[in-house]
Amino acid sequence: MRSLHYTRYKGRIFYRSKWGLAIGRMKKLLMLLIMVVATVMVFAGYADPALAQKKPVELTLVMFLPDIPPGNFWTHMFMDKVKAISKGELVIRLMGGPEAIPGPDAPAAAQRGSVDIANSIFIFSDALAPGLDAFARAEYTPAELRKNGGLEFIQKLFAKSGIHFLGQSSPSDPQMQTCFYFKKVISKIDDIKGLKIAATGGSNRAHIEGLGAICMPIGFPEYFTAMERGVVDGYNVGIPGIQDFGLTPVTVACWMSFSALTAADGW
Repeated sequence: MRSLHYTRYKGRIFYRSKWGLAIGRMKKLLMLLIMVVATVMVFAGYADPALAQKKPVELTLVMFLPDIPPGNFWTHMFMDKVKAISKGELVIRLMGGPEAIPGPDAPAAAQRGSVDIANSIFIFSDALAPGLDAFARAEYTPAELRKNGGLEFIQKLFAKSGIHFLGQSSPSDPQMQTCFYFKKVISKIDDIKGLKIAATGGSNRAHIEGLGAICMPIGFPEYFTAMERGVVDGYNVGIPGIQDFGLTPVTVACWMSFSALTAADGW
């Protein structure tokens, strides 16, 4: 006689064949097997590049200049180059300029990992790599530094602070990367004595004070207001800087920097 299983519910007895129980269990096992196979196929699809699109690796970058032309050209060229060479597998996302992370703080932010890449200037990194600012006015182009061992030397300076130095770009010729801009025409060196000159991070302080002027550590974005309100009489910035920060309305004269200053005796 076929054995029967029963279940008591609200005083009633319900009978069920053991074969029915076996079939029910088989259905459950079959459904479980289907779910396992489907899950494996889904994850296999993500792992297979042919079945699922690979997500690119993204790195963050902050720059010491505002993200406006022409000062942002070199940063965007670098970002586009990385994406092209990696065929889209590596992309760089620009977090912004000094409004995101102040220029003097950017190298330390990269050291902490708050940002992956910092586009900065040597004066901002001198605390992390002492002596680095000597290269700011180097008479060698970045390409020449790669060949003569200069790049490797700089990388070793940064390595002591746990930072990898990728390299540098030069928007202008060596010794011509910085100019002095004033609110009045400068006819001779003595005209500079006593003037207050803004220099971000106090860069070129020794040179400015050597001319008899006063170095005012003011960030790039504050140059316009400082000039407009008479807080400073001039500022120190690279050649594209007057356009980068819209400083033309508060600027009267430009004094080309160090190539001219090295000829001070003749002048």
